[in-house]
Amino acid sequence: MSLDVDLSAVDGQQALVLRGDLDLETRSVVLARGNQALQELSPGERLVVDLANVGFVDSSGLGVLVALSNEGAARGCPVVMRRPSAAVSKLFELTGLDKAFEIEPARP
Repeated sequence: MSLDVDLSAVDGQQALVLRGDLDLETRSVVLARGNQALQELSPGERLVVDLANVGFVDSSGLGVLVALSNEGAARGCPVVMRRPSAAVSKLFELTGLDKAFEIEPARP
């Protein structure tokens, strides 16, 4: 499994852009880059996690997203899941995380 992780500014916000599969093998890089991004933010600024090109997430990947969301909340920096793919959206619904995460759908 492979995952590309880019940290960049999108629409004036820090964005963690993921492409590939988020699983046990790739979780540590996402957690490290996400925590790095959160450390660079000031309270009130948001970290966007772009999931449009993520095809698969396992339980360890969900754990990373929950950990980043919790760390962001503790720092006063909301973490937003942006444009989750259909597979990831379905997983969020099945696990109830669609109610826990702030989710931004794809723009029309």
